[in-house]
Amino acid sequence: MQNTEKLTEIFSSFALNLMKTMPEGENIIISPVSILTVLALCISGTKGESKRQLLSLFGGMDEDEINSFMQRAEDILSGDNVLFGMANGLFVNDECITLKENFVRTAENIYDAEVSSVDLSKEESLEKINGWVKEKTNGLIDKITDEDISKFVMLIINALAFDGKWMEPFDPYKSFGGVFYGNTPQGAELMNSTENAYFTVSGGAGFVKPYFGGYSFAAILPDEGVSVKDIYLSLSADELIGIMTGAQPCRVDITFPELDLTTEHKLKDHLVSLGISDIFDGFRADFSDMCAEAVYADDLIHKCTLKVDEDGTKAAAVSSMGIMRMSAAPPAKHHLIFDRPFMFMIFREETKIPVFMGAVSQI
Repeated sequence: MQNTEKLTEIFSSFALNLMKTMPEGENIIISPVSILTVLALCISGTKGESKRQLLSLFGGMDEDEINSFMQRAEDILSGDNVLFGMANGLFVNDECITLKENFVRTAENIYDAEVSSVDLSKEESLEKINGWVKEKTNGLIDKITDEDISKFVMLIINALAFDGKWMEPFDPYKSFGGVFYGNTPQGAELMNSTENAYFTVSGGAGFVKPYFGGYSFAAILPDEGVSVKDIYLSLSADELIGIMTGAQPCRVDITFPELDLTTEHKLKDHLVSLGISDIFDGFRADFSDMCAEAVYADDLIHKCTLKVDEDGTKAAAVSSMGIMRMSAAPPAKHHLIFDRPFMFMIFREETKIPVFMGAVSQI
């Protein structure tokens, strides 16, 4: 990794910009690492404007620099006493397209991708792919889709799993049943603890709670009258990075809900709004470094699961791009009660790369 600060800004900017395109009032959980891994792999298969648009997501890095990071991403984001795993898979109907050797070599050697020949028109192929997803996410996501995949000639999939234990677990004797005031009031199990890292942003305040293994959880509670979307609309990448680097050593009492959430987002329209349009256009997509056939991306499906309890956090993400042929110590003390919508992230402390980020509107 040539420039950690640059990579941190790339992942933070992308996560924030993507969240800003999403509607208010629904839960958002995204893994910028998972999504950008799929898009980075596509760079190796594109030419022309399609490639230029994808490269624009990576802040001026060239293809070799991106591949250098992606080759080491799992090692960089792994830590002792924390589970972090990532896998890439290409499921190809080789009766419909023939992948070029250089693209396959990059996928296998740089992205450690499993390249499998499958007939995507058969039901057992969907069962195989969903089984792969379940295995690679440690059972947290049991399938990427129930939809018909026979229209695709290839699926490019990234799967990511995280399992972190709190350095200081929540005391179960301090948990109680309460209410989370989201779109509608909901019953919730509320956990309580005193943390030692507090920060403020324009319109809100938050805390940082460390896991073993060099990861931390951060959450931002909007001030009364401020929406959670107001928070992430106003945040810049630099401010987000500042949260990860600059929380003050200050005691803060928190009341935080147990979470068990799953989200699914179709990202095509959101990515188009960020300037990534050609790969989704059957007339303009240029995947000629991937295969000789004329193909384009149908959509990018992104599914995440987040579970937060007294002991720690389990999270997983899957990103799947369907490829189609064109004919087919305290000076002060605070208390934050997270009983209404809030923003959160899970980040690697050493690199400050946000692996998961989102906003909880209902639980």
